[in-house]
Amino acid sequence: MKKYIIRLLYISMTILLVFLLVIINPDAKTENQENYNVMQKGNYDVKKELIVAKEKEKTTIKKEPIKEIQEKQKKKKEINDKSIKKEEFKTKETKTTNVVQTSSTNKSNQNKSTDKNTKTIKYGTFGRLYISSYNAALYDFNVNTKSNIALQTIVNNKDSAAYYRNHGKLVIADHYNQGFSILTKINEGTTAQIKFKDGTIISYKLIKKSEGVNTGPDLVDNEGNSFFDMESDMIMYTCYEDGIMATLWALL
Repeated sequence: MKKYIIRLLYISMTILLVFLLVIINPDAKTENQENYNVMQKGNYDVKKELIVAKEKEKTTIKKEPIKEIQEKQKKKKEINDKSIKKEEFKTKETKTTNVVQTSSTNKSNQNKSTDKNTKTIKYGTFGRLYISSYNAALYDFNVNTKSNIALQTIVNNKDSAAYYRNHGKLVIADHYNQGFSILTKINEGTTAQIKFKDGTIISYKLIKKSEGVNTGPDLVDNEGNSFFDMESDMIMYTCYEDGIMATLWALL
């Protein structure tokens, strides 16, 4: 208990002493005030610096993205320009290639067409015969041979008719079922042409047609008169019923 009272007195004396020092030493108060003011000013300066720093930071943050955006836009434009130029180049190259290919294709088609025409038009060994809807290449047959096998070989082939000369007349023969049935359908006055590879054309006019018989070396009508003795420049014949259909032609 005694110790407690002594301690209480000690605290009371300390408080009194501090109070007296504050009242008696006004300079201490002033000094404290100045320290407070300095502290306040310091706090203000710190705050000001913080505000300035934040403003700078904001400015920097605002400026940097704009610069970056501008740079990105510039790079993007350059890339787009390069892409456009590249596409234009590709387009030009494609057009050029297409022109070359089209030209080549046209030439190829022309060549194919020419080749096709050249292949389809055969002139045999003595041109090509045209009568109405019938036409065929003419191939030479040696009438002086003992067998007519060569003649049959020629007429058996498609797009092929046999020709030979006998008694000073041109003679042409072909199968009835390979188009030479035309001889049974045409009338006197019908024209026929023999075209040659060099462009030369010989024209004939039908002056007579008659049924007859092929006796081998001779062609005769049903009365036994030789067609070779009749007036004409060319004789064309084909098998017809039990004999032949013979037609006589004169040069135009």
